[in-house]
Amino acid sequence: MNLIERELELTTLRSLFAESLDGHGKVVVVGGTVASGKSALLHSLAEHATAAGAVYLGATASHAGQRSPLGVVRQLFRGVALPPGREDARRLLDEQIGTAAFAGGEFQPETTAQTTWPVLQELCRVLLGMAARTPLVIGVDDVHHADAASLSFLSYVAYRLKAAPIVLVLTERIGPRREHPWFHADLQSQPHYWRLRLKPLSRRGQVQLLRTRLDPRRAHEFAPVCDAVTGGNPALVQALLQDERVPPHDGPVRDAAGLAVGDAFPRAVLHCLHRGGPEMRRVARALAILREPCPPALVGGLLDLDAEFVSDMIDTMDAAGLLDAGRFRHPAVPAAVLEGMPAEERAALHERAARLLHDRGAAPRTVAEHLIAAETACRPAAQAPPDAADPAQQDSSPDAEESWKVPVLLEAAEQARTEGAAHTALLCLRLARENCADDRRRAEITMAMARVEWLVDPGSAERLLPGLVDAVRAGRLNARHAARLPGYLMWHGRPDEAAEVLGPLTGRAEPPAAGTACFLTATRLLLGCVYPGHADAVDGASADRPAAARHVVSGLENRRLRAATALREVLTGRTDLDVRGTAEQFMQGTRLTETSPGAVLAVLAALVYDDHPHTAARWCDPLLEEAAARHEPLWHATLAAARALICVRQGDLAAAEEHARTALARISPASWGVAIGVPIAASVYATTAAGRYEDAATHLGIAVPDAMLDTLCGLHYLQARGRFHLATGHPELALEDFQTCGERMRDWRVDVPGLVPWRTDAAQALLELGETDRAAELADEQLAMVRHRAGRTLGVSLRVRALAAADPRRRGELLEEAVRVLEQCDDRYELSLARCELSRARQALGEAPTRKSTAETAPDTGKAQGAPRVPAYNGTLPLKTPGRDGIAAPADPAAALTDAERRVAALVVQGRTNRQIADTLLITISTVEQHLTRIYRKLGVTRRADLVRRLRAGPPGCPQAAGPAGAAAEPTGPTEPAEPAAAGPRRRDDQITSRGGT
Repeated sequence: MNLIERELELTTLRSLFAESLDGHGKVVVVGGTVASGKSALLHSLAEHATAAGAVYLGATASHAGQRSPLGVVRQLFRGVALPPGREDARRLLDEQIGTAAFAGGEFQPETTAQTTWPVLQELCRVLLGMAARTPLVIGVDDVHHADAASLSFLSYVAYRLKAAPIVLVLTERIGPRREHPWFHADLQSQPHYWRLRLKPLSRRGQVQLLRTRLDPRRAHEFAPVCDAVTGGNPALVQALLQDERVPPHDGPVRDAAGLAVGDAFPRAVLHCLHRGGPEMRRVARALAILREPCPPALVGGLLDLDAEFVSDMIDTMDAAGLLDAGRFRHPAVPAAVLEGMPAEERAALHERAARLLHDRGAAPRTVAEHLIAAETACRPAAQAPPDAADPAQQDSSPDAEESWKVPVLLEAAEQARTEGAAHTALLCLRLARENCADDRRRAEITMAMARVEWLVDPGSAERLLPGLVDAVRAGRLNARHAARLPGYLMWHGRPDEAAEVLGPLTGRAEPPAAGTACFLTATRLLLGCVYPGHADAVDGASADRPAAARHVVSGLENRRLRAATALREVLTGRTDLDVRGTAEQFMQGTRLTETSPGAVLAVLAALVYDDHPHTAARWCDPLLEEAAARHEPLWHATLAAARALICVRQGDLAAAEEHARTALARISPASWGVAIGVPIAASVYATTAAGRYEDAATHLGIAVPDAMLDTLCGLHYLQARGRFHLATGHPELALEDFQTCGERMRDWRVDVPGLVPWRTDAAQALLELGETDRAAELADEQLAMVRHRAGRTLGVSLRVRALAAADPRRRGELLEEAVRVLEQCDDRYELSLARCELSRARQALGEAPTRKSTAETAPDTGKAQGAPRVPAYNGTLPLKTPGRDGIAAPADPAAALTDAERRVAALVVQGRTNRQIADTLLITISTVEQHLTRIYRKLGVTRRADLVRRLRAGPPGCPQAAGPAGAAAEPTGPTEPAEPAAAGPRRRDDQITSRGGT
């Protein structure tokens, strides 16, 4: 047997055995911690002695056999042939005559001489007689577990073997205190007594052990980690080595240190604790419950044990490699220790630990964790915690002595919420509500639950809203606690209930405090902003606001009121408001834990609608990073949606789509409420502009609540859907969406172009339908509204008005002005569109491209912001299209095509392949195929060759005359084989006819 770092001890035992052969008996006690190799050393000596001709008599004591008198002795004499005339000894042993001498398993010296000494003397004479014929080795493993009668026999034998060829080897566990001190005192008094102590394996010894199953290099690399986890305990090293050797596809996942801890290591630890005895197991369980390390006095108080004993036991476990300074060496161990505990016992320990820690002044968070663990341990895994929607419908009557739990749990919940640990906060609040008997306070706790759940998943908080509304109606929730409830109702499309709740909260006889009143006033304003149809009710109620609401309130509530006021003033068209200055004051030092999403989003929306997207982006980005780092789902989702809308206004379409995708991924569509219109609108706008109509249709297929169309979010949704309809050849549907936007904005008195420029959108749809005069009227209306201020909306309005201009020179002048305005704005996408249109307008006038105009239409225009060089859909439409009254199309075959289709057709005439066209226009091949499908249908052709012939036969100005941005007409590439119309996308555009886009 290969014993690593036990060679000296084994040599000593063999030497003592050799001396015993000359009639010099020996008594050897081998001490060591649990699983230190004592048994292996004893077995190795037994093999050596047996090979030398000696007889080995062995026994193993156990804790369960301590109350069985002479149990170890019976093991030693099992199979031993007694000499003739000595049968009485066997009979006495079998009949357990010595039982009466041991009351309760304790040694009774005064009665031993009367009943037991004859038995012990007879058995000792048997052993001495055997030793006279052949040397003996008597080995007792774990002698600390032996019964008192057997220990008395071993002491008797040890005293009489000094002149016999006998070696008595006893192994014992080193612990906080020795059992049966009289026994060890007797042994140590003998001159032939020896004591050996086994130490943990050194780092070198561990490498030697690891090399038995690992290659030398891996053994040296693995040794430091192994030493930190096992403390040199041979059994634990072997278990860790066993886990390390498990095949990767079946083995455990490695931790940061490269350590793979599977089933073998926790099992080995539990085996060590079992061999350490019940008190060691109890201490280990207490440490696992208390999340070690803990003061020995606390552990002792939990277990009703002496603190000094606990301290010694912890030192023993440290020496055994089970602990390191009172801490478990690997996180897998505490879970394994607790796994075998009955649920009731585990719950009782957690409950008692919570009370002990509370009495000792521990942090509320620590106490709450034990209360939660106790409650969880008692509940079956499949049973959900009680969570009634109505906070007053639970039948819980906690004992008065448990009233201390509620304030502790509430304080712990607030701390957890502040630290971003929403799950822990919810567990604390649910348990606090279960332990609370007061209906009013339980309603307040339910409101706190809704606030925490809201930040994680607004959909899950919705189930609490009906009960909370009833609590407000019944007067169980005051204004301070229910101030956030109207905002939650607004999110889920319940503006009437939100207005109803605001009334009782502000109209009670005892007015709310100034800060709460200010918060409620801001909520009223936000209700009128998000649901402009309710603005009259909000304004009408302003005269009934408490006086405290009109006072100047410092701090966060006043900032929230300023944010809501800023948005309201922007929506109502107030021109003297310093939106950027207000935003600067609000955003300075804003942190996610200090304010609500509604206030931040209101400021960002005010900046966007006031044509300051760059400023909005500058303030949004750090908050978005903070939300991602803190893993705040609602904050992350809403800020990402806001950033997507900002990116749309900046012309960064790729970023807009990415942020919208993030927003929809952080919380489910069902949890978005009415706000889902914003991320969907950003996605549809970006994918439509990129020519990815299938993706846009997919986003439009997401279910949205009916109440969304009554909000500002619904306006963005309608605008994006209208642009999708326009790009996919359905101008009638597009016009309907744009006009719906206009009707709602006028009715709601928020008809500001910075919100949704519906007039220019509708004008582009009218141009597609051939109604140029109406388009010009709408464009002029919008220009009159924005002429007083430069910005993105003015630039877009100028570009669209230019498209409706009949005079080519007037068109060029308007486009030049649009380019100048947009060059001062953030929207690179709109700037690229205006520059492309200006280039074509100059070519139509016969002007030679100047160096400046060439730069304006350079291939990389807008590329840095995600806009294609020549967009797949740019909002420009032909001035003449077939009328809806059946009048024949004009002779120009290309007149029915959009500008995007004209560019594709021009490159087809030049002989470009679909891939070359895609590379030239910076669009996808799929987009090229979609354009070709519509071109084939509009021109009544089915093959590429027919298309080329049809266009070349057209009048001057057809696509063969000039490519995109003045491209030459000569073919520059090989001719592609003829393609049928079926080569385009399988989904026909005329299938997309519903309002939902599917």
